[in-house]
Amino acid sequence: MSRNERRTTISYRRWELSLLEGASDVYYGSTGTAQLYLDAKANAINPQGFYNVNVSMSRSRLKAWSISHIVPFKWNGQKGYIQVAVDYVRVHRFQQGNLVGQMRNNQFQGTLLLRSTRGMRSGSVLGHGVSLDIAVIASVGKRLHFGIWGEDIIGRVWWQRIRDIRARVATNTIEPDADGFLHAVPFLSGSEREREMSFKVAPRWTLGCAWRVSERGSCLLFLSRELPKWEVRLGYNRKVNRGRSWWFAIRF
Repeated sequence: MSRNERRTTISYRRWELSLLEGASDVYYGSTGTAQLYLDAKANAINPQGFYNVNVSMSRSRLKAWSISHIVPFKWNGQKGYIQVAVDYVRVHRFQQGNLVGQMRNNQFQGTLLLRSTRGMRSGSVLGHGVSLDIAVIASVGKRLHFGIWGEDIIGRVWWQRIRDIRARVATNTIEPDADGFLHAVPFLSGSEREREMSFKVAPRWTLGCAWRVSERGSCLLFLSRELPKWEVRLGYNRKVNRGRSWWFAIRF
């Protein structure tokens, strides 16, 4: 998983306007997928073994304009705030795919679903989208703070043109050639077409808490949910001067 983002923000009282430019490459795989990859890398695939493969890919390059409003509140005498944001997104490049199948007796059979702008003219692959984000931040006592962030709670992207690929995949399929000799060949059969398409954006949830250990330093814990897995990050934040701080986190 890798994400590169650059955000520019302008704030006025309780309003905030921001521009996000980013690229994302996210891959997820099942335990069987990881084991097959490790065995193949070590050239140690068990010919009689069984691997359950389920791997997903999502790659994108986008720009997002966001306008948000902050609403303060009090909870048990402590201060907090709710932030609601509406985003407009322009996606320039996109790939999203899923491969599901089984590797048995040294043969793989599965299905491939892929939506991609790869190989298409740059002027015909622009996607437009809208989404809604909500964040709730509150304090529990003087040192403990917690927050809930929901990104793309409601979101949808519309594509002018995108490649839609659906195929059946098989490897080491035994087939005879013209002379009657048997060969183990790869096999790919399906359909590919370019069409207009719209689909829902998967939401991302983050739970976080911070424990202030000093006037300038806080310990941070984040638990993020982005389908199909959870991610845990533990970090530390340090204020440098007014309006500026640095922080680091370890991902588990």
